[in-house]
Amino acid sequence: MTEKICERHVLVVDDENGRRSIALDAATYSLGRDQTNAIMLESKSVSRQHALLLRLPVPETAGYRYRLVDGNSEGRPSVNGVMVNGKRCSSHNLANGDVIVFGRFVKASYMIVSMGQAEFIKYLDMINFQSIKSELTNAKETIVGVDFDPAELEQKVVQAEAQSQPQPDSQPKLANPKVWLIGVAGIMVGLIFGGIVFLTTGQLTPQPPEQPANPPTAPR
Repeated sequence: MTEKICERHVLVVDDENGRRSIALDAATYSLGRDQTNAIMLESKSVSRQHALLLRLPVPETAGYRYRLVDGNSEGRPSVNGVMVNGKRCSSHNLANGDVIVFGRFVKASYMIVSMGQAEFIKYLDMINFQSIKSELTNAKETIVGVDFDPAELEQKVVQAEAQSQPQPDSQPKLANPKVWLIGVAGIMVGLIFGGIVFLTTGQLTPQPPEQPANPPTAPR
């Protein structure tokens, strides 16, 4: 039996507790530092009740989207605000790939993927294995196959992160060609000039006069 493919919504949160993925399907989510929130954000720069996620139907379709609203359910805005894709806002209809910043240090990514249930679970597990420093990859690239092995998945993530680190050059870099040519030309000029000075000095050095074999005797 073929598994049903449907649209699924994910919020990936990076805060002081690490990275975690949250499947979104409820009508409302509260976000903030307080433990009573549906999605708790661990950071002192986040208000106790910082923002809301509201599920909105997409007209003439069976799908839905989420609207991000700054502040609590009583309309009180957060202290440090919300930014979406680098712009501060009080309300924003989220689209796939939007990057959200709560307060100053909590970052979240909103994604929409089309997957079956089993594939979607693997996708969430893959995100949770990734470190905060690594960038989120494309949804289809994160699926490792039908046979899901957590140990194998963790090994693949470690290898991917190792490959993403900058590798030192195995071959030494040559100096700037212009600098190298100037240095060689300087050495050649020095050798030529030294040879000319040596030849000139050797030829022009005055020789002492020859002494006669029998010096003349003084007149008596």
